[in-house]
Amino acid sequence: MDTRKNTPYITISFLACCLLILSTQACQRNNGEQAGNNGPAPKPQMGISHEQILTLIHKSERPFVLVNVFASWCRPCQREIPDLVALENDPDADVKVVMVSIDKASDVDSKLEPFLSKVGVNFQTYVRSTGEAQFIKSLYPIWDGRIPLTLLYTRKGRQIEVIRGLTGRAEIELIINKYKKLGV
Repeated sequence: MDTRKNTPYITISFLACCLLILSTQACQRNNGEQAGNNGPAPKPQMGISHEQILTLIHKSERPFVLVNVFASWCRPCQREIPDLVALENDPDADVKVVMVSIDKASDVDSKLEPFLSKVGVNFQTYVRSTGEAQFIKSLYPIWDGRIPLTLLYTRKGRQIEVIRGLTGRAEIELIINKYKKLGV
């Protein structure tokens, strides 16, 4: 058998095997990241108030805090949450993400928890303490009824930006960079 004739086939086979091994390892790493570094989401904390949210903001180690008001049944919310999860899980991000659901208390076990698990949330989330409108208006008095509603705060508790409707990581990072350049 002439090995010189088979050399291209052996080389191609070897490279294909290497690529297969590397892609399998990358997929395993990505699946672990998407499911979260810390495992499944903790059970949502029921009954968070505006004052408790401000306490979370003040305790943040990151310079900015994003408070996202969402519902498991809201399609735009469902689309943006993976970006918010990625931001929260990025150790180099300048923003902490606080997610507050306006789902009904009776839907937390049957709808909210499965939804959070499905989208890979692996950090503490919260459920509003009062009626939907009353709760959101405590955060943003001129709320027009739309969700998602995303509020950006400085760690000192100053609300600096409001995003009504669907947002994503790129938009959030642009906004944060704008405020960093302004020295906020």
